[in-house]
Amino acid sequence: MANAMLQVGINQALQIEAVNFNKTKFKKSINFVDILYADNKLNFNLLKKEYADYYDNIDDTLLNSGVILTKIPAMPGTNFRSATKKLGSNIMLLINDTNTKSANTLDTIFAEMTNIATGNYGITLNN
Repeated sequence: MANAMLQVGINQALQIEAVNFNKTKFKKSINFVDILYADNKLNFNLLKKEYADYYDNIDDTLLNSGVILTKIPAMPGTNFRSATKKLGSNIMLLINDTNTKSANTLDTIFAEMTNIATGNYGITLNN
């Protein structure tokens, strides 16, 4: 089932135009998300479900570095959390959008950004 979810994410990502992956710009994206981590207001807003602007900013920042952030709904019976995959000259960062109303989503995005930085592409499952 995780492979099916990955394929849905790939199909979405292939519909989005992005610049070629640029590691220097990607490092700036990591710094941007790191700053959000330190922002107490962000965590408060996530808990209040007022998070859309932050995710749009993350989405734009990643896209400018060649990383396409895609979100898919959870499928019943799966423990899929997120994935990264190289798609030509871009990289897809796929998250399960079930938890986008929680602070855990930022943790998931940051963890997958770390995987991209180290070239460790693949699927991450919930425990």
